[in-house]
Amino acid sequence: MNIATVVFSILLAVTALTVTSSLNIEGSSKRVLVLLDNLAIRESHSFYFKLLKDRGFDITYKSSDDSTLQIVKYGEYLYDNIIIFAPGTKEFGGRLDAETLAQFVDAGGNVLVTGSNVIGDAIREFAGECGIEFADDKSAVIDHLNFDSNDNGQHTLVVANTDNLINSELIVGKAKQVGAPFLFRGIGMSVDQENPLLIDVLTASSSAYTANPDQQTLTDYPSTVGKRTLLVSVLQARNNARVGFVGSLEFFSNDFFEASVQIGNSKKHPRSGNEELALALTDWVFKQRGVLRSRNIHHHLLKDKSTPRFYTIKEDIIFSILFDEFVHGKWIPFNGTDVQLEFIRIDPFVRVTMKNTGGKLESHFIIPDIYGIYKFVIDYNRVGYTHLYSETQVSVHPLRHTEYERFIASAYPYYISTFSMMAVVVFYSMSILLKTISCPCLPKHILDYLFTTYQITTTNDYLLKYDDFDEEITNPCLSHSQMKCIYSCIIAQTACLNGTCQISFLPQSSYSVDFEQIDQYQLFSDKDDSHVMFLFENLKPEICNDFFHTFLIRLCLKNNFLKMKKFKFINTNNLLFNLKMFYEKCKQYIPNRNDFFQNQMFYSECFTLESLLAEVQSSYQNNSVDDHQDNNLNILIINDLYSLFSQHIGLTIEIQTYATYLTTLFNTIAQDNSMLMLTGLFTSKNNQNDEQDDDKFNWIKANVKVSFQPIDDNKIKIKVLRGQVDGTINKETVIDLTKWKNI
Repeated sequence: MNIATVVFSILLAVTALTVTSSLNIEGSSKRVLVLLDNLAIRESHSFYFKLLKDRGFDITYKSSDDSTLQIVKYGEYLYDNIIIFAPGTKEFGGRLDAETLAQFVDAGGNVLVTGSNVIGDAIREFAGECGIEFADDKSAVIDHLNFDSNDNGQHTLVVANTDNLINSELIVGKAKQVGAPFLFRGIGMSVDQENPLLIDVLTASSSAYTANPDQQTLTDYPSTVGKRTLLVSVLQARNNARVGFVGSLEFFSNDFFEASVQIGNSKKHPRSGNEELALALTDWVFKQRGVLRSRNIHHHLLKDKSTPRFYTIKEDIIFSILFDEFVHGKWIPFNGTDVQLEFIRIDPFVRVTMKNTGGKLESHFIIPDIYGIYKFVIDYNRVGYTHLYSETQVSVHPLRHTEYERFIASAYPYYISTFSMMAVVVFYSMSILLKTISCPCLPKHILDYLFTTYQITTTNDYLLKYDDFDEEITNPCLSHSQMKCIYSCIIAQTACLNGTCQISFLPQSSYSVDFEQIDQYQLFSDKDDSHVMFLFENLKPEICNDFFHTFLIRLCLKNNFLKMKKFKFINTNNLLFNLKMFYEKCKQYIPNRNDFFQNQMFYSECFTLESLLAEVQSSYQNNSVDDHQDNNLNILIINDLYSLFSQHIGLTIEIQTYATYLTTLFNTIAQDNSMLMLTGLFTSKNNQNDEQDDDKFNWIKANVKVSFQPIDDNKIKIKVLRGQVDGTINKETVIDLTKWKNI
């Protein structure tokens, strides 16, 4: 024999020893190896073995120390299940040892191990691999309260009640419902509490413990005490292989199967529950019950039964799978209703309970709004059932550019703002293109004519109206209102172009100032922060009284916003305002003038800067206190503020301090308390119509400024300026005092 042949033979032998096939995970194969201490056990436990044969198991009996003992040959396991009824075996014969048994379990094999008062090293080592620890040799479970009447006096024939049995019909069958107690004579066990694979099937009562029954007194603490004393325990490995440990070999004997049970003088049970529990436990360990399988995994869209290559976010999908349960050689539909499906991308995004219809589990859900690689995962792990894990990987794509929503509900405000701006741009663009003005009654060809002839692009900037329109003027293409509107626009635009209200090509009697526009012009608003300042410049004392009286009366009568407001009038110059004359003038226009002077207008006189400062400060403080009341002080009128400052040729530091504080106080009243302040200022400059002086009153804040500048003894120019910064002139006209006084 050459060297190559020898090496090949050695490699073949090593391969046969180390490489073994995995066993079937279900219990369809029923090859059983029974290892016995002696052949007498075969006779004393014949009832149990007969029950196994009736269930179709192919049993092979061998001695535990048989020199020909082996469980694997040519890489194939010879048995699917092993029963070890040889607790005292110190070393197995042949090629069997604790490590080989562990490899057998790793390959999916099932083992049932029993114990007695003496446990051999091979059994202890294998039990240790499974997380089970037997008590010391010559020990037994002792219970001085729960022992059978046939006990020999050592109280080791323990009666275990069904209350200490696990509530799992898959493992214990009908033993718990039958209610017959169990006889146990053997050794106690303890388990590793941190091992999640171990299941406590039957425990001793609270009064039991494990010790040497031959000792009269306990010298050491018992190995196990109370319910920590395990009588029956099982393990289901991660590969679903099952191992059962029973601390009593006699538990499976014919005597214990047929024995009656009685504790003291209590009720006598004609038959123990050992046979029921032993058979149910064997069925479970040998995978005749509690075995699950999954098949026919299918997933598809809600509207399409075919499985796509990939899914898209927010699609409705259906996942289905078939679950079968193996029961005594047959696969039947699984009827569980607690199976959950998880849709996982690193973490579960969806977790739903599947609906079971005759073993077909189905779930419907919407894919999350996050794309990536997902997995359909079913991780079903329940006591008594094999661990069933199913994983199916799919990819989820984002929406294509043609699949996004055209209009998003949350973006409607932005859509509205965008389209509104577009509409405004189109409107003004069309206005410019059509050369239009703000007159709704003029057709396009008239607008073109006005723009071509007079360059009219705005409306009546001057407060003018056309009075003496000739009714006989007709035009076959225009109505009377259109013709009148044309003339009014021409008058107004021409006045703006010429910088004066004197219209050269029309008689002055044909147009006049529109006082109604002045009175109804929105100088005031309903907003609380409205602040208007009136500026009276260079008015002569002889006409100021009459003009100022008329101005106040028109202000009160023509503006609805001011009818119920309160006035604070501070007179600083008797030459410019006469209270008695004003009272008499009010008699003509204000029906309840006494109520007006008593409830609305509050009059005081201040002829020095110090007294004015004190009066304004007092009004501000009183108004702040009554801020919660309705109709509090709204209007502050000072008829001649300039005269108080003009008394001082050079402003001293003290006067500057007064002016600064008074300015701050005015602005505080205007803003903090939302008060309307009307301030009369009189300048001593001789240059009239000095538009550069319009900004000299910016030290007092106002939303609107109205300037009154005299042109001659009977005419006054009115300028309405809006805007604190730019001072833009919005309206401008010249009024005749004789007509102005005609309220």
